[in-house]
Amino acid sequence: MPIKNAFYEQSYSSVADALSFGLNEQFWRWGLVFSQGNDWNVSENRVCERLRNIRSNLLREIFGNRHRGKGGIQFLVFKHGDLKSFNQHWHVLMAIDGSRPDWDDFRVEMKTLDIDREFIRPAKSEKLVHVDREWREGNRYHSYVSRYAQSGMRDNYFVM
Repeated sequence: MPIKNAFYEQSYSSVADALSFGLNEQFWRWGLVFSQGNDWNVSENRVCERLRNIRSNLLREIFGNRHRGKGGIQFLVFKHGDLKSFNQHWHVLMAIDGSRPDWDDFRVEMKTLDIDREFIRPAKSEKLVHVDREWREGNRYHSYVSRYAQSGMRDNYFVM
């Protein structure tokens, strides 16, 4: 499903400007954080596994088993920290395209937490994803999560 309304409609002089000022807060409504703390890193592969699981199960919950073509979930994934300093973690902007009107932000947050809780490996002490749906109240979450990508570090973000 194509990303519609992901950015405000205007011209940007650079990718950094688009990430700083152009992300539409009404489209990218949820912020997810995957971190371990305790001087442990979170790998890119593990974040991708967890995001694929969240996407498939959340689509099934919102749209039913035959969800193809009814809606989609996109992620903008940003790496923070690095492996050498043992603080690599991930900030993710999540958008649901075509969501049903009876699913509000709170319900999406709770279902995302439930889905991740069932998926993580408790024996390995994985931390549950942090879901932030109230970031629009007075802070620049989009600019914060994309700050390394804005500075030209190309290997610090991807779309999923």
